Amino acid sequence: MIKTLLFTCLLTITLTGCVSSGGKVTYYSLFAEPITGIANDSAAVSPTLSIGVAPVVLPEYLDNAAIVSFTQGQQLRISGSRAWAGSLDAAVLRVVTGNLSAALQLEQVWAFPWDTRSRPDYQLQINLEEFAGVLGGDVRLQARWKLLSQKGDTVVMSGLEKVTQTSENDSYDAYVKNLNNLLTEVTLQIAKKIIITI
Repeated sequence: MIKTLLFTCLLTITLTGCVSSGGKVTYYSLFAEPITGIANDSAAVSPTLSIGVAPVVLPEYLDNAAIVSFTQGQQLRISGSRAWAGSLDAAVLRVVTGNLSAALQLEQVWAFPWDTRSRPDYQLQINLEEFAGVLGGDVRLQARWKLLSQKGDTVVMSGLEKVTQTSENDSYDAYVKNLNNLLTEVTLQIAKKIIITI
């Protein structure tokens, strides 16, 4: 597993909110990691290469402002006092784009939408089939992805990534940290496969 600084991957803002009928709500977000590039002399991409990232599709059960986890019995647990600060879809797209740019050492990694007059050389599509887990237990991410040519009509490569991390404790801080770590790890796995292909 990728080691991260304790809470650099978290934004925790405590505000009074309306996720539940009352009380204080704590808001979280996800952030790209301060990772170094994976390129070396034998495997590097052209610095002028461009990659567009979109769409990144999340499981339907995450379509909620509140943070969603599972019980040991695979029932959904929707928090009434912990929520995402903004769109989770947008946060995931931002993190994948930032991590991919850092890993491949490319400036031109764009999140959708991009200017249709200047399409990226490649388009990365990611479907997160699983992106949740148990508080204090295992948190999992399973992602199917494909890299398309510039016109979007040819699959250059595709893959399936599965990663799991066990929470340090049953707090939401640890849970969100795990989600952030898993997203970073999957992005790095995809980047390592891309770098030997393009």
